[in-house]
Formats: sequence, structure tokens, C-alpha cells
Amino acid sequence: MTVVEPELRSYEVTKTATNSPVPLPRISWGAILAGIVAAFIVQMIMEMLGTAIGLATINPETEAQAVGPNFGTAVVIWLAASALLSLFTGGWVAARLSGARDMLDAFLHGFVTFGVVMLTSFFLVASGATSIINGVSNTISDGLGLIGQTAVDVAPEVQRAVDLQVTTEDGIRDELNTLLPEDAELTANSNLRVAVEDLLAAVIAGEDTATIRDELVTSLANQTELTQAEASARVDQWIASVQQTQARAEETIERVSGDIADTLAATAGVIFAILIVGLFAAGAGGLVGRIDEETYIQTHTRTESVA
Repeated sequence: MTVVEPELRSYEVTKTATNSPVPLPRISWGAILAGIVAAFIVQMIMEMLGTAIGLATINPETEAQAVGPNFGTAVVIWLAASALLSLFTGGWVAARLSGARDMLDAFLHGFVTFGVVMLTSFFLVASGATSIINGVSNTISDGLGLIGQTAVDVAPEVQRAVDLQVTTEDGIRDELNTLLPEDAELTANSNLRVAVEDLLAAVIAGEDTATIRDELVTSLANQTELTQAEASARVDQWIASVQQTQARAEETIERVSGDIADTLAATAGVIFAILIVGLFAAGAGGLVGRIDEETYIQTHTRTESVA
């Protein structure tokens, strides 16, 4: 009797991710950390490149004005573009390494990367460690640094106006010293100096100076060689000079304070715009870095030969 051996056949079984779905975590903190590192690295690279280009364009030996008027605008544009590129890269890396296939998951990975980068940047600015992340962070830091400072602190022209007022008051005191006779009693001279100080304080405070003025005119006429008319004219001149310099200082302070308020408003607007655009840049990077279904199947397909 003939024994027929069974024929051995070989075939392939292809297992794909769609046949045996495995639940994956919705968020990958390792991927987000990698995206944060990538964002900071790209930011620093772009800043170094921008610094090299900027220094190469400056030639103080041949140019009367080494830094052109558009240099600041170019710096801001470059730093903003660097920040957007770094956030886009961070979002892309986070989404790609997380293996996110869903568009919302990919966008959220970019969003979380953006949030951590921003929080870290603001922390570095607040702690003074701006050497790690300059760029837009320095712009924000300079804008926020205006808060809590007076107009005198940030505007030299205000300081000059205030110094002029002080110089005017000192000039009045020096002029009084030249009018006082050397042989006059010390008490009389002291009382006259006190009367002048009271007059200056009243003028600066905006108070009524009629009574103080009349008493000072009388004291000047009695204790100096000035006549009553000359003393009256001299005191009126002092009052007018102090009022003039004070009005100029107040006008300058008011104008500069308005400029500071506008600067703070513009800075806040720039910060808001950077945050919004940066958010969408990081989210767009996450969407671009998303692994589509076809790519996921190709990279997660395994072929087995079964005898």
C-alpha cells in the first residue's frame, strides 16, 4: 500500500495594527520634553546666527552711523521669526515622537510644549537668567521692567527738566546770599532764608503765596539794600522763574508718562500677539508632525512566515 505524505505549504500572515489595536496613552511627556529641548536649541541656534549676521553688517570704521535706524526693527523681526520657528519645531518633535495619529492629540502635544516653553521662559526672565533664552524674552523683560519705575528713571529729558528746576531754586538761594549783608545778625539772615524756603515750597505746592510774598518783600527791604519796589520785583522774578521751570517739568513728565503708558500697552500687545501666534505655530508643528494612518500601518506592520 502506498502512503501519501501530506504536502507542506508555506504561507505568510500579515499582522497589522488595525487587526489587533493596542490602546496607547493620549499624552507622552517624554516626547513633550524632547520637543521643549528642541525648541530651546533651535532658538539659541537662530539667535547665534542672527548675532553673527548683525555683527557682520556693522562697520564702524567706514560708516558714520554704525547701526542704522532700521536695525532695531530687523532685530525684532528676526527674534520673532526665531521664536516661531523654534516653537514650530518643538511642536513637531513632540507630536512625532509621541506617535500621535489623531489630529487633536498631535495639536495638544504641540500646545503643551508651547505652554511649558513659555512658562520656562517667563521663569528665566523673572529670575534674571535671561542669558539662557534671550530673544523675545529680553524684549518682554525690557517692557515689563518699565512697570514700577517712574518717568525720571526711564527718561533722561525728565531728569533734565527736574534738574533745571532744582538749579533754579539753588540760584535763588545763591542770589539771596549775595543780597544779605555780612554784618547782619545771624538770626535775621536765618529768618530770611526760612522765608525764601517757605516761598519756594508754596510755589511748588501750588498754594497761595500772597501772604508769604508780602512778608518776604518786607523782610528783604528791611534787611538788605533793596528798596521796597526792588524787593517786590525781585520776589516776583523768583516766583515766575520757579513757576516756569515747574510747569516745564510737569509738562515733560506728563508727556513722557503718556509715552511710557503707550510703550507698556504696545509691549502688552506684542506679548499677546507672540503668545497667540506662538500657540498656533506650536500647534501647527504638532499637526505636521502627526503620523498619518498609512504611515503608522507601514511602520507597525510585521510579516511572519508560517510553515
